[in-house]
Amino acid sequence: MKLIKTNTEDELLNDLSQLIGQSQRQVVAQANSTLTLLFWQVGNLINQNILHNKRAEYAKPIVPTLPTQLENKYGNKFELRNLRKTMQFTE
Repeated sequence: MKLIKTNTEDELLNDLSQLIGQSQRQVVAQANSTLTLLFWQVGNLINQNILHNKRAEYAKPIVPTLPTQLENKYGNKFELRNLRKTMQFTE
C-alpha cells in the first residue's frame, strides 16, 4: 500500500477513500477466491464419497437428506441444484 502525504482536507478525504476502496477490492477478491475453492472442495468431496469419482447419472441422488441439512445450516447456496453444480464444477 502506498502512503500519501496530504496537504488539504479534500486531499485527505481523497487519499482515505482510495485506501478504503483498495482494501474493499482486496477483501472481495479474497472472498471470491475462497468461495470458489470451497465450492470445488464440496463438489470434489461429494464426487469422491458418493459417486466414487465416476460420472454421475443425471438423476442419481446425492444423499436425500444432505442438501436439506446443509441448506438449513448454511443457506440456499447448498440446495440440491447448487450441490449438483459443484459436482459438475469439480469434474
